[in-house]
Amino acid sequence: MEEGELNAHIEKLVEYYRPKRDALVEALKRYFGESIDFVIPEGGMFLWVNFKKCADSMHLFDKAIKKGVAFVPGSVFFSDKRISSYGRLNYTNSTLEQIEEGVKALHAAYTHR
Repeated sequence: MEEGELNAHIEKLVEYYRPKRDALVEALKRYFGESIDFVIPEGGMFLWVNFKKCADSMHLFDKAIKKGVAFVPGSVFFSDKRISSYGRLNYTNSTLEQIEEGVKALHAAYTHR
């Protein structure tokens, strides 16, 4: 930061994470279709997803864990711990293949398969 290299570093990070973000977005569209909503982030490490057919994402979390995939249920982001259909998905620590398999497993949990 003192040497003025922060912006260049951020650009490198965005270039590194963009393929992972794009892989997650495409897998979510392919498996979930219109059953979820999300905004594609311009930066960052997470997608904020609305699981429209699941009133309580904490229940989905429990099912997803049994399928070998995890996400952060939306209720933990509210100070009143309200029930939420939202969840936060991270794409930075996974390979492209793991992202595909994770979305597939999450969809199986979502559709109770």
